Amino acid sequence: MKQKQITVLVLALMTLFIFEGCRSSKRAFNRGDYYQSCMIAIDKLRSNPEHKTSREVLQQAYPLLIENTKSTIENMLTMNGDDKFRQIYQHYGALNTIYQNIKTCPGALKVIPRPQPFFEEQAKAKDKAFQECMELGNLKLSAGTHEEARQAYYLFNEALNYSPNNPQANIKIAEALDKATVKVVLEQIPVLGKYQFSCDFFYDQIFTYLNNDRRNQFLRFYRPIEAERTRLKPDHVIRMAFDDFVVGQVYETSNTEQCKKDSVIVGTVKMDNGREKKVYNTVTAKLTTRTRTVESKGLLSLQIVDFKTKQLLAHEKLPGTFTWQNSWGNFNGDSRALTSQQLKICEREAVVPPPANDLFIEFTKPIFTNTSNYLARFYKITR
Repeated sequence: MKQKQITVLVLALMTLFIFEGCRSSKRAFNRGDYYQSCMIAIDKLRSNPEHKTSREVLQQAYPLLIENTKSTIENMLTMNGDDKFRQIYQHYGALNTIYQNIKTCPGALKVIPRPQPFFEEQAKAKDKAFQECMELGNLKLSAGTHEEARQAYYLFNEALNYSPNNPQANIKIAEALDKATVKVVLEQIPVLGKYQFSCDFFYDQIFTYLNNDRRNQFLRFYRPIEAERTRLKPDHVIRMAFDDFVVGQVYETSNTEQCKKDSVIVGTVKMDNGREKKVYNTVTAKLTTRTRTVESKGLLSLQIVDFKTKQLLAHEKLPGTFTWQNSWGNFNGDSRALTSQQLKICEREAVVPPPANDLFIEFTKPIFTNTSNYLARFYKITR
């Protein structure tokens, strides 16, 4: 009984799929999509060469597809669209796709015994589509703006679809990429004396962060030495300088307090019955805590300047601070009067603060984060 039910279900599903396939080709035909109706009908005829509805649809749709496509191409030739030959190439490509599908489907060949190829027409359209991309690309490139150069870059790349590895297109791609790229020189940070090493470390971090963005091919950052060597004329110059920075400002404080704890076992007494009884009392201690605080802080001035016009495009002040702290202590009295935290303080010793260069690097860490985020927003860098 179950086997019979399964067989009925399978047959029902097959009938549904067949009906849906017919309905899809008819539906495509009725809405004027002759290409899709032909493709669906041909696909059906591969598995069922005598399928009546698919034969009827293909017989009606194919001549209409040829007629309508030719008419569309003729109309496009009279117009001045920027992409008319690229569209014409696609139209001929669609006709040739249908042609190849019919030629490889015996059931379809019975309906359309002499399908019409358009390979020669498509080849001519391909050559013109290449020239169309190149001419429009050159026009965009001559405009002299980064945005137009980017459009030219994409057009020259599209031209390679019609003439792969074309040397003329490759040369133009390189030229367009160069003109489309915003070139930015990141100037060295002027810092005097012993902090030059730390300042160079900060600069290298910023430069590496900016150049790690590989998704924006139209943005490149240069060090001054590279810009000078290549005689680069950049679009922007980024200038950074630390204003009012202080490294290693020391503050020391001392605090003495009386500590006590009630109900602490201080001994035992022997009772008349021979048992021992715990004795509770209050214990005290005098705790002295010393704290050494070392503050380092600074302000980074960030300017972005248009190289040609000398116009100031952006100016930000980005602060950063770092506080190093060490606490130690000692006590007189009963250690049981102290908390566990107070005991840990008493176990510590005075520690020498980190070297000045280390302190400089520490207070620049939040500045690095803020600077990186600001420049990422300004140049629309994505991660």
